[in-house]
This record gives sequence, structure tokens and C-alpha cells, in this order.
Amino acid sequence: MNKEYTIMVVDDEKLVREVIAGALDWASYGVKVVKAAANAPEALDYLERAGRNEEGFENVNLMLADVRMPVISGIELIRRVSREYPDVRSIVISGYAEFDYAREALRCGAKDYLLKPISEDTLMEAVLRQKNEREKEELLRQTGESAPAGESVHFSSTVSRIISIVNNEIANENLSLKWISANRMFLNENYLGKLFQKETGKKFSTWLLEKRMATAMALMAENPDIQIQQVADETGYGNNSQYFSIAFKKYSGKTPSEYKKILRS
Repeated sequence: MNKEYTIMVVDDEKLVREVIAGALDWASYGVKVVKAAANAPEALDYLERAGRNEEGFENVNLMLADVRMPVISGIELIRRVSREYPDVRSIVISGYAEFDYAREALRCGAKDYLLKPISEDTLMEAVLRQKNEREKEELLRQTGESAPAGESVHFSSTVSRIISIVNNEIANENLSLKWISANRMFLNENYLGKLFQKETGKKFSTWLLEKRMATAMALMAENPDIQIQQVADETGYGNNSQYFSIAFKKYSGKTPSEYKKILRS
């Protein structure tokens, strides 16, 4: 679980490749850029040689690919990687005028998409989100257990109870660890907070935000025509759809409207 998380960047623009590969201190987050490819054939060749364990070629955990590239498009690259290298996750990179491409990429197996120009915060958040998901999957494979998306295993009964309450109260505007402590569990809030962070590795407030954002994404994926106000209501933001939109943009790098537009058929 402590192995470096490896990523490959695929973009025909040299400047974009260089910026993504060198913009952040990846190593401090346990991430390593193993390849910056100029096109899809170069990326596929690297994956094939890494699969044969050739010297100097490392397995790739995550591929960030531009949708518009010569020879083979990013869409076709993601489709082939999803089929031939199912352990490699993909994130698509697109411009604002390329929503149709991004939507098709999601249908081909991409886990997320980033809009150009990409901020350093958005880039790091997107990569670390996929890194965390891979770590959870590895943990589940090692233990042979299953768990709901976004949740881990081996929780104490107390933390499991907190998670259960959140699942039932996700639309509650007042939902917080303080509310859970006073209205459901009747245990010290500080104690609950320390225990929750110890077992999940996250502060409750951070975990709750991620849970709400994942719920929002699921609601929009199920029904791209759903009203943003309804999504805000069902994820605990009540009448404050503006605050929900700000939180969603900060979390995902896109507004709810942009996300819906990509998902809408």
C-alpha cells in the first residue's frame, strides 16, 4: 500500500506534457510520473513493454490523456486501454468546447475528466482521488471483503455506526459530527472525531464532503436532467444551491452544470 502510484501523461502538446509532469512535487504524495507520451501509439507501446516487464518500463496505474490527438484519438486510446489494460485507470483532458468528447471518454471507461487550463490543485486532487480509490480496491482484494463505494473495511462498531447514520441522514442540512454526537450516539464529539480519523485516515468533515459529492455525482449520472436544486436538497445543502455549486466545483474541478452536460445523452 506504500508503493508509489504511477501515472502516464499523453498529450501531443509538449508544453502540456512538461507542465503536468513537472508542475507539482509528485513524490511527496507518493506519486511518480513514469512516462510523458506525445501520442497514443507511443503510450500503447509503453504499456505493452511494461506489461512484458522490460527493463526501464514501469507498470502504469493512471493515464491522463488529451482527447484530441493525431493518429489515434484520446477516446480510442482510452477505449483500448480500458479493454486491454483494465488495471490502468484513465482521466481525460479536454477543452471547454469538447464536452461531447469528454462524455464519450467517460462512456469508454474514463474515471474523470479535467478541463484545460488545469490548475495545480485540480490536477493533484483528481490524481489523489484515483490513488485513494486504488488503495481501497487493493485492500478489499487482500481481505477478500466487499464494501460500499467510497468506504473502507475493518471499522469498529462505533465508526460503522457513524457511517450508517450518514448514509441515512445525507440530506440532513444539520448533519455534522456534533449533530451525530448530540442526537444519535450520545458520545463525546472529540472522542468520535479522533476515532473516526484514526480508522478512516480522514477528518469527519472531509469524509462527509466527499460522501456528499459522490452522492451528487451519482444522482446526476442516474438522471443528467435532474435540477441542481434537487441535488443540493438531497445532499444536505438545502436551499443553498449556490454553496453546493461552489463546493462541487472545488471538489471536482467543474460546475454541476458542466458535469451534467457531459453526462447528458
